[in-house]
Amino acid sequence: MVSTAIVIPAGPRDDIADTLDSVVCFIPQPRLIVIVDDTGVASTARLADMDRDIRVMPARLGVPEGVFGGLWVKLTDAYRFVIRDRKWDVVLRMDADALMIGHGLEALAAKRFADDPKLGILGAYEFGPNGMKRDWAPSANQLRSEIGLPGLRKPTLRSTLRLLVHKATRSGYEMGAHALGTCLISPRLIEVWEQFGWLNLSVLGHSRLGDDQLMGLLSAAAGYRCADLSGPDDQMAIQWRGLSDSPEALSQQGKTLVHSVRSFDDLTETEIRSYFRQARHGSSTAC
Repeated sequence: MVSTAIVIPAGPRDDIADTLDSVVCFIPQPRLIVIVDDTGVASTARLADMDRDIRVMPARLGVPEGVFGGLWVKLTDAYRFVIRDRKWDVVLRMDADALMIGHGLEALAAKRFADDPKLGILGAYEFGPNGMKRDWAPSANQLRSEIGLPGLRKPTLRSTLRLLVHKATRSGYEMGAHALGTCLISPRLIEVWEQFGWLNLSVLGHSRLGDDQLMGLLSAAAGYRCADLSGPDDQMAIQWRGLSDSPEALSQQGKTLVHSVRSFDDLTETEIRSYFRQARHGSSTAC
């Protein structure tokens, strides 16, 4: 059996309960689901009552808000907790506006990681679900700014990033390269981050790089590589904004994980979540 740890950051506008319901439905035990609770709502503690495998971890205080370096720092607490809990085959990092919609993703990822010891991250990397080449230029430009002359305003951050870029470049890193935030991570990679002390780099909280962009840099700096698992023929359909296809089409294509459920054409997030919720609870082959 494949063992899976799932890490999900939750903000105040997220329907985290529905996302959790999809994870409990489609990711089999043994599993651990860690919610990094940044909602500011005390009632989220009751999320742990949904399933015995759920742990709710308050987000670290005093860290910059948003989806940039501050989010990376908050998530490092969960990664550290996960690898100290037990040995896992796969770590699934999900955004709260992602949904599991099918079975089998964890087994496929575990095999890929077992077959390639230097594979660190699987997800929407070079290509998106519609086959389009992803553009890393915005993240590359931001990184060049933070390690260049503008970065002198934050000298400690600048020196830290320059060291990481130097190490990553030796592993063939392309500036700005990263998989989108909803992705699968090799536990070996997280263990290396811990060994190097990179899960303690609180200075990264001051970066304007996205947490997924920092993760791509840190993966390459550790000597690991990213690969695609969200192309047209893959199980995942992950893109930055909205769904890549209609809920019906994604289900028929055999996708198992989708992002983002915020919108598709004229469909709202509520309508999209309702479709997938009815599908998983109305089928004898789902939950």
